[in-house]
Amino acid sequence: MMKKKNSTFDSSNYNKYENGKGNPTIETLLKMASAFGIPPKELFDFDFDVEKYKIEE
Repeated sequence: MMKKKNSTFDSSNYNKYENGKGNPTIETLLKMASAFGIPPKELFDFDFDVEKYKIEE
């Protein structure tokens, strides 16, 4: 859920990103972090099982 309204971030795409159905650009990630009121690096502070989501080359 968004912390504050930010007219520079198109929140209609947020659900797409949240559900893994879209790929936000760096600019969009920066706008999301700003909307959440957090540093951008916190968007990537999570545990991730690399083996579970291994991508075939």
